[in-house]
Amino acid sequence: MSVHKHTQESAQYIRFQNRVIAALFILLLLFAAAYWRFPKQIVTYLPPDVSKGFVQRVGEVPPATVYGFARTVWEELNYCATDCSEDYPKHLDDYAAYLTANCRAELKRHYEANRGLYGYRSRMLLPTDNARFSEDRVRQTSNDSWQVAVEYALRDQVNGREIRNTVMSYPLKVVRSGRPLAVNQLGLEVDCYYGDGPQVLSDNSKS
Repeated sequence: MSVHKHTQESAQYIRFQNRVIAALFILLLLFAAAYWRFPKQIVTYLPPDVSKGFVQRVGEVPPATVYGFARTVWEELNYCATDCSEDYPKHLDDYAAYLTANCRAELKRHYEANRGLYGYRSRMLLPTDNARFSEDRVRQTSNDSWQVAVEYALRDQVNGREIRNTVMSYPLKVVRSGRPLAVNQLGLEVDCYYGDGPQVLSDNSKS
């Protein structure tokens, strides 16, 4: 009788072990599934001012980063070394990943409608005294969009002669990008203008 009881207890213990092993195996599968679903890359944006402590949430974009992104893209897009009729459409292609499709189409339409004004024209956007970032220059309108006010001195030359020297205000709209990080490493795109669009603040062109 004792031998039979011992055999039953052993069988129960083995069944218990099997259940524990099965439960652990299921947990292992769940952990494996969670691991494979976990993003391989987590995007964080670090503001340029690291002189003081800060708390940065994953995916949150600091206003200074949005401002710096808008300025960099707009400067590069509008820089023409010698001939805007060649440089500008090339830049529209080179920076397509950092422009929304609608914005790129709008800028391309503007170029096509004014193609004659771009020939043999060099262009630079230079920083003004108001180029430094300040909180009032960036307004977040949603979790994925911002309004950014950037100011530049716009210089145009034709055959080495300055034909335009104005201080411009560009009200740019920036949105979070839906493109893969392999295509757009910054995770942001310029969506052209908001409000009334570019405004001339002062005109120093030579008559």
